[in-house]
Amino acid sequence: MVGVEDTDGAEKVKEKKNVKGKAVEREGKKWDWVSLLDAKTSDHPAVFTKDSRFFFLPSGTSVNIHSAATGDVVSTLTLPTPTPGKASKHRITSLALNPSNAFQLLVSHLDGSIRVWDFLDGVLLRTVELESGITHMCVSEKLKNQVLVAVNEVGKKKGDSDGMSVSDYSNRFMLKNFPAPAKPQYVLYRVSLTTQAKTYIGKLPPASHLALSQSAQHLVASSGSTCYVFTVPAEGKASVMKCLSTDRITSLAFHPEEEWFAAGDEIGTIKFWYCSESATGNTAKGQERASLPNASHLWHAHAVRSLSFTPNGAYLLSGGEEAVIVAWQLHSGRKEFVPRVGGPIRWLCVKNPVQGGEEEWVAGLADRTLVWVNAGNLKVSRSVARVKLDISATSSEVPPALPLAVHPATGNLLLPSSHPSFLQIYSHPTRSLLSELEVHPSNRVSKRNPDAPSLPAARVERVCVSPQGKWLATLDVRRGGEGEGIVSRLKVWRWDARRGAWALNTRVESPYGVGEVTGLAWMPDPQGSSSKTELGCLLATSGKDGLVKTWRTRVERGEEGEEEISWVNRSAFSYRAHVPHCCAFSPDGSLLAIGQGPCVTLWDPVTNVMQRVLAGQGAAIVEQVEFVSSEGRWLAV
Repeated sequence: MVGVEDTDGAEKVKEKKNVKGKAVEREGKKWDWVSLLDAKTSDHPAVFTKDSRFFFLPSGTSVNIHSAATGDVVSTLTLPTPTPGKASKHRITSLALNPSNAFQLLVSHLDGSIRVWDFLDGVLLRTVELESGITHMCVSEKLKNQVLVAVNEVGKKKGDSDGMSVSDYSNRFMLKNFPAPAKPQYVLYRVSLTTQAKTYIGKLPPASHLALSQSAQHLVASSGSTCYVFTVPAEGKASVMKCLSTDRITSLAFHPEEEWFAAGDEIGTIKFWYCSESATGNTAKGQERASLPNASHLWHAHAVRSLSFTPNGAYLLSGGEEAVIVAWQLHSGRKEFVPRVGGPIRWLCVKNPVQGGEEEWVAGLADRTLVWVNAGNLKVSRSVARVKLDISATSSEVPPALPLAVHPATGNLLLPSSHPSFLQIYSHPTRSLLSELEVHPSNRVSKRNPDAPSLPAARVERVCVSPQGKWLATLDVRRGGEGEGIVSRLKVWRWDARRGAWALNTRVESPYGVGEVTGLAWMPDPQGSSSKTELGCLLATSGKDGLVKTWRTRVERGEEGEEEISWVNRSAFSYRAHVPHCCAFSPDGSLLAIGQGPCVTLWDPVTNVMQRVLAGQGAAIVEQVEFVSSEGRWLAV
């Protein structure tokens, strides 16, 4: 999670003393954290209003209302603050417009509730409570004031609304030759939004997708490599047809006019199934049939993450890790492409034209970027970037440091981006992503084999901005496989106030050879007329080879007499055999503190003469040092 501390509403905390007179709470300010992004993004596609002026996206337990013209968040539907530790139970699982009222939004939650919102006034109208968590929800114009839901009913006890336990359901509704479902199991219901009554439809193993036909006669749920097609009768039991696939289903979509659906699988195949067999009277109710795909298409090299039909049913859109939108012309089998949309695609949807305008396709990328595509010329018309997630990072690949800094001249935050070789520049006051800085050139290659090892990418591991905001130092590291070592690059960037951007000034290849850089620190620009004025600003680095290096500017004249500034190594020193792990300058630039093993050494950065050694306790290794207060009197270790 990335967050900032909001000091606007800081609360004063007074010092309190216990019976022995010792202070237990000192005077200070209690700051609230504001999350810049959710720890987990949702793969739920955008839901547009009838006039296509706004769209909805879930964000944790809230719903953000976006402007379709700009992509900006204009309002938020927020629940009352959940009980600490129980926010995950209120997580949103599905969104849909109310078929009975286009100005109402239906929101299903994992806590088993369906909330009906008036999104114009931001008012919660009513809540429909179920006993079990809702994982999926579907609506149809044919079913007024009703929704179809999939719920997880593991552990349901006797005495619920229908008086049956899971075992009772198994005894009454177990289909012929249908093996007992593995726990947990999902149950499908039709729920009335007015009376809260629910009608049982069927059960299946844990479902990953749920889709409803335009006629509301067929409900399809995917589980593993099987799609279960349930009829939705007005009353009585439902029949079921199993649609078998050889690979796991990763996406699902129903045709907007006909009774057939498309399913994408994990190897990139799109398969089509017709529901006519389950609609005929040849199969007795309560029995199941098996069906193989009626047709299939193949282009994707990876899993098909999203499928969406155009409103007229002429095209099927598909997308995945390849960062390409494929438009399949269904009557001819031809396909058209929208390449390089900016990243792996998580969901696709279609925005209907407004007042004679052209149809647009909207893609949600893995890094939270929204991309609009003009359906007429198949070109990306615009994109809206929010704070991006590093989709390449895994829990087993934790870098030694994360790049995080504040630019004093503008107040902007420098954060890790969706690609490890980039930094994103974020403005917190405007809540907007301003730009990205490509620290190291890199290609975004899609692997043919998902199980193949990834090519090592250069990752920005350290970033430091000079106190006056004129210079930026970055360290990008490419870590090879076992025994291959690392390749590091130290880069110094200069702030161009006129352009409002960083420009690369100096690049130093392998500043510590094959060793690792452990710290970066800028000396504040010297004030007054002392010798430090002639020296200029310094950059200090520390490495695992035991050396601390300082870097200074070198001014030269170009061919046309222009001044050219670059950065060169000025000095290097060490202390015994201790490995430096961090470094920091005092606010006035007169001292350089180095965390070396279990102690902290203080140096004069001008003469490189050690002033003092602050011995640590025990064998604890100093990992970070910082001067505290504007005068720098205190040193936090």
